[in-house]
Amino acid sequence: MDPLSLLFDDHAEVDIHKRNLPHWEQQGKLYFVTWRQADSIAKEKREQLHRERDAFIAAYGDPAKVRLSPEVLRRYHQLFSERVQRWLDAGYGSCVLRRPEAREVMRTALHHFDGQRYKLGSFAIAGNHVHVLVAPVPGIELSSVMHSWKSYTAKAINKALGRSGTLWRDEATTTWCGTRLRCTGSHRTSMHTRPRADTWSGAGCFSIRSHRRPACGNRSQARCLWDLMR
Repeated sequence: MDPLSLLFDDHAEVDIHKRNLPHWEQQGKLYFVTWRQADSIAKEKREQLHRERDAFIAAYGDPAKVRLSPEVLRRYHQLFSERVQRWLDAGYGSCVLRRPEAREVMRTALHHFDGQRYKLGSFAIAGNHVHVLVAPVPGIELSSVMHSWKSYTAKAINKALGRSGTLWRDEATTTWCGTRLRCTGSHRTSMHTRPRADTWSGAGCFSIRSHRRPACGNRSQARCLWDLMR
């Protein structure tokens, strides 16, 4: 397979839908997805984030709807995307994924339909959130894959740990990689061979850092991503 075929095509049909966040989907393309536990960010921090984001959008516009200058967009990601990732890495909340039985449920679920409904790439399971590289096969929507993973693992992890209640936050953060160095998600990912000490990773282990641009855009970068998908 040509690695470039995994990258977002500016000229192909795009399915755009929105809840709290905008989500762009395109058949057969590669996505970097992050989802987190419902209790992974404290209520007061969530409220602070919403207030500050509303104020930013009122002042500069919504980056999902208008083109912001590079400086303003960089500031947006520093204030919101990068800060959220730091909060997640701090390990707030119940962090059930630190438990071996919960991690095994998550790992098994990710691999279950690999090669049938999607091509699974590298993934990282942290204490309170999960990062996955995935390319759904044509005819399968990313939203369907995500619903399956989150619905099954929420029930199975709660059962394994003897707990109840909501496990995952409703929405995930989705980033697609495109040939023009742009990204619909909130941050770029940097792939490394060394995961954090509290992160259990799949083949092609990686850790996460936030940046302004997506980690792909030419053939060599696409090949790097393809290597993580094998």
